[in-house]
Amino acid sequence: MKKNKFFRRLLDRSFLLLTACFKTRNRLIVTIVLPSFLVTLSMLCLYTWNEYKKEVSLAKSELTSNTVQEAMRLRRLMNELVSALDDLNTLLDRQAFSEISVENLLQKTPCASIVGIAYDPVFLRKLQQGTYPEYSLRDMFNMTDEEVGSPAFSRFYFRAEEDTIQRETVTDAYFFQNWYQLSRLHRRGVWGGPTLTFINNLTACYYSVPFFVRGDFAGVMVIAFRMPVLFSELKQRMAGEAYRKEQTFLLSEEGQFLYSSVAEFSNKNAYALAAERDFVRLAPFFDLTLSGLTGSYSYSRDLLFTNRSWSRSVCHVCTPVELNSGYVLIKTFSMPDIMMSFYRRMISMWVWSLAGYLLLSLMIGILSFCVYSPIIAVSEASQKVANGNLNVFVPSKYEKMDNPMGSLAANFNGMVRDLKKYMSKEIAELAGYQALSRELEMAEDLQLSLMPGAEEAEQVTDLDLWAECIPVHYVAGDFYDFWQVDEDRLFFLIADVSGKGVPAAIFMSSARILVRVASRYELNPGRVMSLINTMICLNNKKTNFMTMFLGLYNTKTGELRYCNAGHPYPMVIAKDGKVRVLDGSTNLVIGVFNDAEYHTVTDLIEQDETLLIYTDGITESLSPTNEVYGSAHLRDECSLLSNASPKELVEKIIESAKLFSNNVTKDDITLLALCRKNRAETMLKPDSFRADELYQES
Repeated sequence: MKKNKFFRRLLDRSFLLLTACFKTRNRLIVTIVLPSFLVTLSMLCLYTWNEYKKEVSLAKSELTSNTVQEAMRLRRLMNELVSALDDLNTLLDRQAFSEISVENLLQKTPCASIVGIAYDPVFLRKLQQGTYPEYSLRDMFNMTDEEVGSPAFSRFYFRAEEDTIQRETVTDAYFFQNWYQLSRLHRRGVWGGPTLTFINNLTACYYSVPFFVRGDFAGVMVIAFRMPVLFSELKQRMAGEAYRKEQTFLLSEEGQFLYSSVAEFSNKNAYALAAERDFVRLAPFFDLTLSGLTGSYSYSRDLLFTNRSWSRSVCHVCTPVELNSGYVLIKTFSMPDIMMSFYRRMISMWVWSLAGYLLLSLMIGILSFCVYSPIIAVSEASQKVANGNLNVFVPSKYEKMDNPMGSLAANFNGMVRDLKKYMSKEIAELAGYQALSRELEMAEDLQLSLMPGAEEAEQVTDLDLWAECIPVHYVAGDFYDFWQVDEDRLFFLIADVSGKGVPAAIFMSSARILVRVASRYELNPGRVMSLINTMICLNNKKTNFMTMFLGLYNTKTGELRYCNAGHPYPMVIAKDGKVRVLDGSTNLVIGVFNDAEYHTVTDLIEQDETLLIYTDGITESLSPTNEVYGSAHLRDECSLLSNASPKELVEKIIESAKLFSNNVTKDDITLLALCRKNRAETMLKPDSFRADELYQES
């Protein structure tokens, strides 16, 4: 509570001091010193954090290495126990076993508490029947007659008081011990414990291994050892390598504490202890620990292993001791104890850095007082300029100063004058641009009004027709038109002028007027093309040209007379999805040669067919990967839309092209689709008529 009151009082006074600084003429000092302090503090924190992570990583690596080395030393001690049983097994194989050899073995292995040899009852029965005449237990163990005739026999040697070696013979109790049954079952060495031995009631761990005679299972040899004795021997061999604050634990494969430097954990199960203390995070830690991996883990002090007098920052390091034993060594370290040298180094760095910062801040404060007034004048003037007042200048007395501040004032005034001239020019240009935009919008509306729309399409007799033109700019170089000659015949066209924008739109308007006028005197599409080509070539100084498809359609018979001047081939779409191309007429574009000839071709559009005419804005659409939409793609789309109405067909194809090009249009797009409305009347076949028989020119 006292600490909280102290820090609260310190913050309040700091806030009052900063407020006073901002209210006085020392604002510049605060605006320079405070940000630089925050930057310096941020850099120090970032550097300290990065160094801390490196130091923690190095510390964990060092602790892991030390723990692995301790586990290797512990493994060597355990291997000494294994070697002792191997030597004992060799003596049994050579029948050179004697009690003196066992006593010598125990003397050489100070960690061992009990050494035992237990014979299998089946082997003893065979031995009594004379199956192994060369094998004599009486001589090796100085057995009595009663012991020789016993169905079970085992001999144990253990340390007694004053480090003397005593022996004990057991004839039945060993058979149901875990060390005997596991070695007998697995036919290999087995580590286990802790368990309460039936010899002097000693709690110890064990290593048991089976032995054989002529390849037959003969029994089990076992060596028992106490973990505190084993770790006492280990610490003697590691004298001077331990840290000041560390705890050591050894866990079995089942999570049993085989050894614990904390007395309250001895002979307890780690999982049960974790559940008892409600430490949810411990169970996954034990699972990872007992998986046989070597690693380090940082936890707070509420974990099971940590001494309550330690700080909250601890590090647990685990490593397997022996792969066959399943034992895991866990070392717990106090991180502040490990990181003490790093903390001292960082404190020294912070002290020197803050001292340097304070000296630098003092120099900045002195310098700021010298240049404060001109900067304030420029700052206040710039604030007014930012608000839109271009009639504000820095007083001339500051311009006369013979230092960088005088140059700053002069440059600022010059900048304001130039900015005022520039803004006047920009305002005039913006007004001109807005006027041009309004004129282009009016031109767009005028151009769209020249093309027939939905109302005109509905007035066409016995025909379902739809057309759309989408300019890439305000006005388009593409255009379409249709008008009825009489009740049964319809003229329609679609054209694409070279270029884009206003010039192309003007050329388009002239061409549309010429087509309308020529069609009044001539109903043959080829002759109409020839007339307008001649008239355009007479006064085509800019050498503009255009492609055009002009058709005359009989809504009763389905007869189509058309002329194609370099335009993309139209497509005829049947209800069954088949698509054919009208490629019977190929002529030069309009506006290049005044003596060019244009020919008319006749075709028949069936009752269930739809005619689609389009400009190259559709087929030349590009995808983001520069792939072309193409005629094949358009043909596939038409096949899929074979049952669509002309309006749906046009809209779906435009939507498909925009989706393909990701809505990036680089050319005008124009489409026109038409089909006859359903009505019962006799249709003429394509081979049952000639153009000059069905058609009379007017």
